[in-house]
Amino acid sequence: MSITDFEYQTKQCTHCMMERDISLFHKNKYCTDGRRIVCKYCVSKERQERYKVAKNQPNQCPFNEMTCTKCNLTKPIADFGDMPTATFGKKLRCRACERFRQRKQEETKRNCPYGRIKIHHKSRKTRLRKLYGMTIADYDIMLHSQNGLCAICGKPETAKRHDKHNGEIRDMAVDHCHETGKVRGLLCCNCNQGIGKLGDNIQTLKNAIAYLEKHSR
Repeated sequence: MSITDFEYQTKQCTHCMMERDISLFHKNKYCTDGRRIVCKYCVSKERQERYKVAKNQPNQCPFNEMTCTKCNLTKPIADFGDMPTATFGKKLRCRACERFRQRKQEETKRNCPYGRIKIHHKSRKTRLRKLYGMTIADYDIMLHSQNGLCAICGKPETAKRHDKHNGEIRDMAVDHCHETGKVRGLLCCNCNQGIGKLGDNIQTLKNAIAYLEKHSR
């Protein structure tokens, strides 16, 4: 299967009025086509705006005590962290349970390579779904269609990750149109940053080619 074999269905967002790929609309069984009428970008923007408002004017908790959903212990309201977007402005887990969860996660990432891979797999799955409307299977199919190579330079990825992953090679970057959200292919770090810094502008890229040809003689 090649990249050209992917068929893209488009839909117009009722907020930004832009024509976007159907995968950039959340699923909704009550809509005619099974997708929401507002794209994911507009939904995300609305949530960020609501969060800013809630952060400046947080909900006041009417209780002096709350029951932690993890340890099931009733504790003073001060033992729960703030969460502006929550109903009562507080997290459902107490601070002790939150700290325990964070320590356990860090320990798993630090000591167990399989746990680290599992956490990376989960975050990668979420990132692909939210940003590009793709699954890991979709990503793998596209990578296989490119023979594991960059769609521009035809070379494998060589850039290493900067986090605590013992210098593992990064995944190929998902290149997409920033106006329509349509996924175009998988690129290595250098090529992805290269066309991005040139603004994805075809004329600018042509000028760069002409410049290199002129000074290579």
